[in-house]
Amino acid sequence: MASVSSNLDFFSSTFLLPAAGFIALLVFRSQFGRSSSAPNQPPLVPYLVPWLGSAVSMGKDPDTFFTQAREKYGNIFAVQAAGAKQYFVTSAADIASVYKNSKSFVFMPTRKDICEAAFGTSHAAVFGDYMETMFAMHHKVLAQSNVGIFTQALTRHGLRIISGLKDSVAEKEIFHTTLEAFVHPLVFEAQSAAMFGSSFPAMSLYQTFLEFDGTWFPLMVAKFPRFLLKKGVALRDKITLAFNDYLNHPTSEDQAIEFRNVHTAGVTGATPPWSQYDAATNFMGGFWAAESNMTWAVYWLLAYPLYQPGGFSALIEELNKARHDWLEDHPSANLLSNSDDLHDFVVTANLPLMEAYLSETLRITSSSFSIRTVAVDEVSLGGYDFQKGDIIVCNTRAVHQDEAVYADPGVFKPERFLQPGGVEATNQSRKPFLAFGGGVSQCEGRHFAVRGAKILIALFLTHFDIQLDPGKPSRIDLDMTRIGLGILHPKTPTHILVKRKKWAYSRAVTWVVSNATFLSMAGNGSRTAQHVSFVLLAEFDIDQGSVLSHEYPYPTGMDEQLLADLMIPDGVHEQTEDWTIFFLNQTPGNTISSIFTPGDEEEEEADDKKDLLYVLNLVRTKHDKSVKRGAVVKALAICTHHPCIQIFKPILLIALEDYYVDPSVECLVRLFDAINSMDISLAPTLSRDEKLVLRVSERRDIFAEKFASRQALSQGHQRSASDSSNILAKTTDTRKLSLSRAENHPPQSTPGHQRSTSSSVAKQLRSSSPGLSLNSEVSDDEGRPLSNGGSAIWVGESETVEGLPNPTKMETNTDVRSSESGHSQRPDDPDRKSSMDQLSVTSSLGQIREQSTPTSLDSHRLSAQHPQHHRHIVRDTHFFETSVLYNGHNLPIKLPVSTFPEEIGDYSLIQLIQTFTSPTATISGPAHPHLHTNGMQTPPLMLLFNALITQKRIIFLGYGRPAGHVSNFVLAACALGSGCGCHLRGFAERAFPYTNLSNKAVVEAVPGFIAGVKNPIFESLPMWDVLCHTDTGKIVVHRDISSVPPPISSFPTPPSLNVRGGAVVFQGDEDGKMAASMMIGAGGVAGPIGPGVRPDQGTKLENYDSMFVDDLTAAVAQHFGETMIRARVAEYVSRFIRIAACYEETAFGTTSIGFPTQPFSETGVSSAMGIPQGFCGSLGSGMVFGDEVSSSKEMSWNASRVEGWRLTRSYEYLQQDFQVWLETRPIKKMDIKHQISRLRYAKAVSDSEMDLIMHTMSEDVRTYEQIVELLSHLPPHAGGLLPVTFGLFHSIAPIRDATVDLLNIIRSQPIGNHFVSNLNAFHRFAYIQILENRKREQQAQVRQQEQLSSQHHQQAQIAQQLFAAATTVVDQGSGQFGTKPPTSSATSLKSKRETASGFVSHLFSGTSGSSNGGHSSSVSRSGSMHRPAGGGSDHPTAKIILDRLSSNNQIYVLTFSNPPDNRLTPSLITPFINTLDVVEKHVPRSALLVTISSSLTPKFYSNGFVLMLNRATHEFHRDYWNKFLIRLLTLPIPTIALVRGHALAKGWLCMNKVEFGGELTPSMASTLRKKLDARTYGAAVLEAHRFTGTEALSAGIVDPLGHMTEVEQLIKDKKLIGKGSKGVFGLLRDEMYMETMRLLERYPNKAGTQRDDKEKLGQSRWSKL
Repeated sequence: MASVSSNLDFFSSTFLLPAAGFIALLVFRSQFGRSSSAPNQPPLVPYLVPWLGSAVSMGKDPDTFFTQAREKYGNIFAVQAAGAKQYFVTSAADIASVYKNSKSFVFMPTRKDICEAAFGTSHAAVFGDYMETMFAMHHKVLAQSNVGIFTQALTRHGLRIISGLKDSVAEKEIFHTTLEAFVHPLVFEAQSAAMFGSSFPAMSLYQTFLEFDGTWFPLMVAKFPRFLLKKGVALRDKITLAFNDYLNHPTSEDQAIEFRNVHTAGVTGATPPWSQYDAATNFMGGFWAAESNMTWAVYWLLAYPLYQPGGFSALIEELNKARHDWLEDHPSANLLSNSDDLHDFVVTANLPLMEAYLSETLRITSSSFSIRTVAVDEVSLGGYDFQKGDIIVCNTRAVHQDEAVYADPGVFKPERFLQPGGVEATNQSRKPFLAFGGGVSQCEGRHFAVRGAKILIALFLTHFDIQLDPGKPSRIDLDMTRIGLGILHPKTPTHILVKRKKWAYSRAVTWVVSNATFLSMAGNGSRTAQHVSFVLLAEFDIDQGSVLSHEYPYPTGMDEQLLADLMIPDGVHEQTEDWTIFFLNQTPGNTISSIFTPGDEEEEEADDKKDLLYVLNLVRTKHDKSVKRGAVVKALAICTHHPCIQIFKPILLIALEDYYVDPSVECLVRLFDAINSMDISLAPTLSRDEKLVLRVSERRDIFAEKFASRQALSQGHQRSASDSSNILAKTTDTRKLSLSRAENHPPQSTPGHQRSTSSSVAKQLRSSSPGLSLNSEVSDDEGRPLSNGGSAIWVGESETVEGLPNPTKMETNTDVRSSESGHSQRPDDPDRKSSMDQLSVTSSLGQIREQSTPTSLDSHRLSAQHPQHHRHIVRDTHFFETSVLYNGHNLPIKLPVSTFPEEIGDYSLIQLIQTFTSPTATISGPAHPHLHTNGMQTPPLMLLFNALITQKRIIFLGYGRPAGHVSNFVLAACALGSGCGCHLRGFAERAFPYTNLSNKAVVEAVPGFIAGVKNPIFESLPMWDVLCHTDTGKIVVHRDISSVPPPISSFPTPPSLNVRGGAVVFQGDEDGKMAASMMIGAGGVAGPIGPGVRPDQGTKLENYDSMFVDDLTAAVAQHFGETMIRARVAEYVSRFIRIAACYEETAFGTTSIGFPTQPFSETGVSSAMGIPQGFCGSLGSGMVFGDEVSSSKEMSWNASRVEGWRLTRSYEYLQQDFQVWLETRPIKKMDIKHQISRLRYAKAVSDSEMDLIMHTMSEDVRTYEQIVELLSHLPPHAGGLLPVTFGLFHSIAPIRDATVDLLNIIRSQPIGNHFVSNLNAFHRFAYIQILENRKREQQAQVRQQEQLSSQHHQQAQIAQQLFAAATTVVDQGSGQFGTKPPTSSATSLKSKRETASGFVSHLFSGTSGSSNGGHSSSVSRSGSMHRPAGGGSDHPTAKIILDRLSSNNQIYVLTFSNPPDNRLTPSLITPFINTLDVVEKHVPRSALLVTISSSLTPKFYSNGFVLMLNRATHEFHRDYWNKFLIRLLTLPIPTIALVRGHALAKGWLCMNKVEFGGELTPSMASTLRKKLDARTYGAAVLEAHRFTGTEALSAGIVDPLGHMTEVEQLIKDKKLIGKGSKGVFGLLRDEMYMETMRLLERYPNKAGTQRDDKEKLGQSRWSKL
């Protein structure tokens, strides 16, 4: 879009007359006007210059001229100008008389003359018969009843254009432009499309029209000589020819057709006929009337509110309320993207304020002359007489500027058009309003203009935020040279700032601006997001003090003096350079009030709370003897949503130096633009668990695949990005934010290389199953394979261990390891140096040192050799590397990706610890239950932690120290209280890293503030609870600190403790003795602790707090870095939270911040949230204590401070966060922290608990997110996977196997592979050995299965012949549930069967260890060994016998036996499935199968599973049980089960899973739903009801009761024989049990975990169907 500002002041810069518009009208009328000779004429305004008359004075200030003339000569007076006399009417009553007497005062001659002179219509057409008809049709077409079709089109096209404009603007970009450039082109295009259709090329004529309207139209109206108007005529003709061409092409838009018909009717219906060009000139007339007036009306309707206090807030509030009310009646409407809904809303909504704004805007900015010619010989008006030919000019603007009508007429007051209460004024109460003229000359487009203006204003205010640009002052200045020609144009531009709104459509809140939270520091960035919201510049003036000189890009809306005082700290003259940090948006007193705050976007939440803004301020003092006081002090600050403000320090240093050289706002602009152009779009997004893993690891390639995937994604976006330019770039030359630096710094990468990288990464990221390759190798950190061959674990690269899984070995350009680097080091290398952040031997910090980080490639060498890879090398995944280009300097930026919002800046916990554990660190003041948890022996550091956690008012005083010094202490304290942001929040929002007395009221408004100050006067102010001296470490508790009530619950006193009057005393404890004023059961404040008392002045109290402080001091002394110190602090806070949860549960019966504390139960049912209960009991949860004594001690020591913490905001936040975490946590079936703690700290873990922990982990830890959560609790400094891998050495094989399964699952992801490769030599050796043993067993099982399959294939042919020869004698034994022994006939039947079918029974018998990999032994909870079912020397093997019934050879009987009680073991299931395969292949479809059992104990039909054997059998459910059920369900002949004995170990028929904690798999549940009704299903599953035979019959579980005779009768009654002969019985069964079979195949494991077993799916019957 082209700018219009260059045309706004044309007349003031040319040689033409200064009042060209007005003079033009007078010259035009003077050519046919004459002087009146009536005796009673209006008075003539005196003038000095003949012929020219009053033209100059009118042109200089028309409003003043007409006001003074009216006051002196009355409402009607004559004006001599350009040799002609005009009569001006300036009162509403007289103007109304002119409008009413349309026969005496005619308008048509003037209108016709303008058509001919200005628009070029031919004389014949102008004065023909159709012209007046056309004018009348204009009124009809645009009447209020018909205008809807045009305003609907305006809404449609306006929404289309605004949506396109909005999409071209970055979501959070703020751009500078002028209101003219922003509004005028958009309204111009939308209005043209509404009237003439989108096919008319309006925008190609935009500049042409602006020049024609602004320069030449007034001169054409004045009929200047044609030779002076050549350019104007050419411009007019260009537009007219466009309309002429437009008429040659049909349009499909209804409103355009209707408007076209009005004008083209003259071509055929006029006398004389019009030419098409005449019709085009009339289009030109309508085009000018609309575009010259309505566009500027919308402009002024936006401009005037901008200059009012509050801007558009009142209009926006009215719009929001109206939308809410309207949507309640139209719930399915969409006001964001549906133009019909938006149009209906604006037309029908109650918007009195918008109506008032529109009326007031038109009153001030309209200037129309309604020119009439006296058409009768004589006529009177206002007491004066006029004769035919006199020119009467109705000056409507004079009425609008009349103080008698409108008080303060020059002031914008929309309320003047409203009645009290804000409702629209009625017609009776409205004052004269003549913006659209009146009578026959009243504007025919007024209805379109009013409705259209409201629609366009609603669109603008809905989609954009608009505010005046403070950097370029503007003012409203009307161009009075266009007086009399309609809406006045602006004389000077209005500079604005514009930002698009992002709306979230919500039915409940109607329209709410979405909470566009700024980028987290983990990445997920966008180049278009604003990293810096404001740049501030403050200076110290000797006369005024601290002064805020600049706020860019617009005012913050805050107290400028407050900002200046914070930027110029106390004692600034003592420091050459200092850094201060403070926050905004904490309280109403320091909250940004501008509607343009980036990232907030009108976030009107329930609590009206905005995101914090972090302010990093650099103040510098330069000594200069030439200035007052000999120094120049300037401070430069940036306001950002990024907590890691330290990354901006380098650019701030350079920018402030530049400002000293060039003290202009341009320096701030460069800084603002440079930082906001920083590209972090490729920064990876890490979850909380990923951050926890990354922040404690020293490896530099952790999550390298995350960086690669972001880069690959970016490459795809860049290839598909459009090159369309921002349309606003054409409309303004003002400064804008840089949206992208891609064109200057394109990512360099070869396409092939990038594709291979992204493909490899994508495969890894998609992998969430534990499927492992058996042909890969296990590697160490440096890529060397591991082996167990020999005594050494480290082997050469040429040696591999065949069959070991390594699914994460990727060839990606993000890998920092390289064989070419020559820097690889083995862990035992004596030259290997430890990092300062590495942990060594301290008490709780652990005994294990983390493996060293592999050295990365030399970046400079790689960049020189392979420049195309420069952007893709990840040197350290703890940071995202980017850069900022500032003033020619390319500054590298390292953005930390693992920080949390509570971690602000580059704080130092080490400095905090050293200060408050130093020899000078003492505690003074009264003892307080919340603070002195160890009495007088409470370490100062722990007292500080207690004060933080219980939300006490804390001040850090650093007298004479830099402001950055005290800021660091405040930020470090926030990290200490929040666990470095890992576990708690709510500390940063009450922190004031640096503050002073001017900010005292703001600080005191925050409960539990944490403030850093330099002024010692704060020590005497009664506003703090705890005062910390940063130079000595001394902590003072205020003498007037408020008392607290006693704890709600009194915990049992530990055996070594005695409570005497509220003091806890040790009695003969080996750990030491203590007598301190620890308030356990008593409220109030204990006696004061003497000044200067150190906590170690007495017997040392050995509790966890003191050990924690000792750990920290030892770690600092041994030069551990911030990484490990922060990890230890986070661990301590996590432990405190779990203790608090245990306290809550004990005191109140429940907790809302953690899992209930309960131990592992052998048989009990877990009451914890999400804790599984299974065959071997239920897992524990909550806090892990060493024993009851330590538990009692911990509760006693923590009771008071937990009570204090429960009253704070951080506790409330944790309640909310914990509930969200419960719903979203990856591992849902256990308290994983508790299980890890049990493995790490428990003195004794039973075999049963160990078994359940390891199996639950291996079954429930599957996905990438679950693996990362598990690893987040196994940090390297605490031994990494050691608590888990100790299971590799367990004496029980299933536990070892479960451990290996878990490690295999962990290794399925790159991050897990890092952890496994860091295991020590012994654990890696055990892991590899078990893997190799497992592979050998699997290979042996495969060979054995192949041999069995070959035997089955050879012998199956013989089996068919044996069926016909088999002797079939039927057992008539017990057919009902009970213990009746077999009859003699059964013995006879057995012998005969074995004689005739002995080979068959041998063929389909199973032995232990030969059935598809079944294991030969099982383990009970106590660890004892079980014999295999069906194996060994004590019992015969499992057997299957298949016979035909002698009485009916169509009935086949399958007898199964697996002594002693027919358990469903692999040794029975395998031959059973093989037998059913033979039945399907060889038994006729017309037959029927009956299954009965035979065992050493005849009372059992089957006692179900051997639970421990099933668990010991690899994939029992998948490979055995589910296949068995599918085989039964898909058998294509009817089957009957003759249940001759108990179907439960304890009697009767029963499913007792609810009693022993067994699971009901989806497939089993589906089978039961098919067989049982709802009531029976509930009784069987939820009540474990034991059904007798009679009850089973009544419930429909069985059909008859009896023996084989009843079976035969049942077959006869139901006519079952022959049911399968049609060949569809099996298909019908498949359809009937479709759901069940799908569940069996989809969830083949006991726990319902889905696995991708393609081989099983391909071979199953259901897949074939």
